[in-house]
Amino acid sequence: MTSYQLGAYALNLLGIDSGAMHKIHDIYADSDDYQSILDTVQKDLLYGEGRFYENQLLPSSSNLFFGLGELSIESVEQTGNLLLIHGNGFSSESHVYLDGEALSTTFVSPQLLQVVAPSQTYQTIEIKQRSGVDQAIGQGIQTTISQLN
Repeated sequence: MTSYQLGAYALNLLGIDSGAMHKIHDIYADSDDYQSILDTVQKDLLYGEGRFYENQLLPSSSNLFFGLGELSIESVEQTGNLLLIHGNGFSSESHVYLDGEALSTTFVSPQLLQVVAPSQTYQTIEIKQRSGVDQAIGQGIQTTISQLN
C-alpha cells in the first residue's frame, strides 16, 4: 500500500466512503489502469475543468483567515511615539507594519495592539498574522491613515 492510499484505507475502516479521490482508490485500486486514472483525475481536479464531476457541483473555495477572528482596524491613537491600534481579531501573532516596515508589536488584547512608531509621518498601516517561523501568513488588513481620520 502506498502512502496516498492510506487515507482511503483508514476511512474505509471507519465506514466513511465519500469524496472523489476516495472513490477512485476504492473503485480502481485493483485495475490495471489505476495509476493512469488517478493521475488524470488529480490533474483534472487541480488544473482542469473539473470534468471528473460531470456537471455536478464542484468544490468551491472559501474565505479563510488566520488568527482568532477576521482582522479589522478601527482607529489609531498616537501619543508621542506610542501608537495604539484599535480593531478586532488581533492575537499575539499580529504584527504592525507602517509603510511596509515591520515594527516590534505588543499584543494588549484582541482589540488593541501597541507599537513604538519611529516617526510621526506614515501613510499606510497594516496588520499581518505571523507564523512560528516569523513569516507573514494570509493577506492581513491594510488601510491608509487618511481613511481612519
